[in-house]
Amino acid sequence: MPSMVRSAPRAVLSAGLAALVVCTVLVTVSALAFPLGYSPARPTWPGAPTLLGWAHFDAGWYAHIATQGYSYTPGQQSPVAFFPLYPLVLRGLGLLHVDTFLAGMLVTMVSGLGALYVFTQWARTRADEEAARNAGLLLAFYPFAFFLYGAMYSDALFLLLVIAAFLLLERGQLGFAVLLAAVATAARPVATCCTSGRRLVSPSRS
Repeated sequence: MPSMVRSAPRAVLSAGLAALVVCTVLVTVSALAFPLGYSPARPTWPGAPTLLGWAHFDAGWYAHIATQGYSYTPGQQSPVAFFPLYPLVLRGLGLLHVDTFLAGMLVTMVSGLGALYVFTQWARTRADEEAARNAGLLLAFYPFAFFLYGAMYSDALFLLLVIAAFLLLERGQLGFAVLLAAVATAARPVATCCTSGRRLVSPSRS
């Protein structure tokens, strides 16, 4: 009789979807309860509270870069501190007439769930099914995983790319692994050390 137990990646993805729904409800309720809270997003569509909950602080800089590009004024805060990949993706969706803040939320949600799935797949190359599932669940419910479920920051996209690079490396696809690692360096400053050539060396196997 075939086992009815779901595979580790599917179980973790289901948990991630549940966490995404819970976090989205919480930030939406928070935005409704505190309508004057800071958010650079001020959309008028019916789902506005959801965007107002997920788009805060640096989301404004990402939106600025996506819509107006980089600029620099001496003595003032400017967007030059932010890496270009995430706003480039938002700009691409903007060409399809997707609201910039909505695009940011959706890119984070998709990237975050993708990161959970790919991480669990990678964990299966290092441990058994149960350990891989537990590792994925720990990532899904880690407190700072909140930033993988809709917050308009580049963390989720960065994490997806880096883990995917290591998974491809484990599978012997060095060229694609290096390509994804190179793309990841445009997502966040820490990517330049996480995906350095020294790290992208497949461990020797007996």
